[in-house]
Amino acid sequence: MPRPPDNPVSRAVSAALDQLYDRVAVSRDSALDIARARGQEIATWEDYQRRAPFGLMDEIADGHVQRCKLTVSALGAAAGLGGYAAIIPDALQFVSSTLRMVTGIAAAYGFDPDPGALDGRVKVLVLQAYANANMGHTVDKAGEAVTLSATTRLIRTVAARAKWLTGLIILIGRLIGIRLTRQGILKAIPVASSGVNAALNWRMAADIARQARTEFKQFRDDLRIGKYRDDPDYAGLGN
Repeated sequence: MPRPPDNPVSRAVSAALDQLYDRVAVSRDSALDIARARGQEIATWEDYQRRAPFGLMDEIADGHVQRCKLTVSALGAAAGLGGYAAIIPDALQFVSSTLRMVTGIAAAYGFDPDPGALDGRVKVLVLQAYANANMGHTVDKAGEAVTLSATTRLIRTVAARAKWLTGLIILIGRLIGIRLTRQGILKAIPVASSGVNAALNWRMAADIARQARTEFKQFRDDLRIGKYRDDPDYAGLGN
C-alpha cells in the first residue's frame, strides 16, 4: 500500500481527486457522436466497443490529447508568473485537465468513464491507468504499476473496489505532488519559469497520454480477440 502523502501538494491532490474525477469525466456519447459523424453504422455503445475501427478510436483519443496539451501548457505559463504560491492551484488544474484527457482516451477505446459505470469499476480502471502513466515521472514511485486486465479481476467486489480506489487516490496524490513540488522550485524566478513550466506541463501531459493510450488500446484489443471471453469479471467491457 502506498505511503500517505507527505507534502502540501500531495495532500491537496489526494483530497480533491475523487471529486475532480466525477466533475471532469467525459461522456461516452462524445465518442459515439464522432463515430456516427464519420459515417460509422454504430447504433449502441456495445456496437462501438466491439466494432469501431482502431483508426477511429485513435483519432478520437488524439482530439482529447491535443486539447489537453494546449490547456496545460497555457495554465503552466500563467502559473509560472504566479511564483511559488501558485504550485497547489497549478497542480489541481494540471490534474483536472490530464485526468479529463485520460477519461476521454478511455471513452475513445470503448471504456465508459462515467463515475457510476459498471458500479464504479471503470472509474477505478481509469485511475489505475492514470497512476501507471505518472509512475515514470518521479524516482520515488511509492507503488507498482498494475495492468488494467489484472485490476479488473482484482476489483470484483465492492469492498475491493473501495480499498483499491483509496490506495489509488493516495498514490496519485503522492506522484503528482512530488513532481510538481520539484518543478515548483522554478517558480522562484517567475518570469524565467513561465516558459519552462509551460514546456514541462506539455511534456508530462504527452507522456501521460502515450502511456494511457497504450494501455487502453491493448486492453481493448485483448477483449476483442476473446482473451477474456465468458469471464464474468470482464462483463460489460465489450468482451
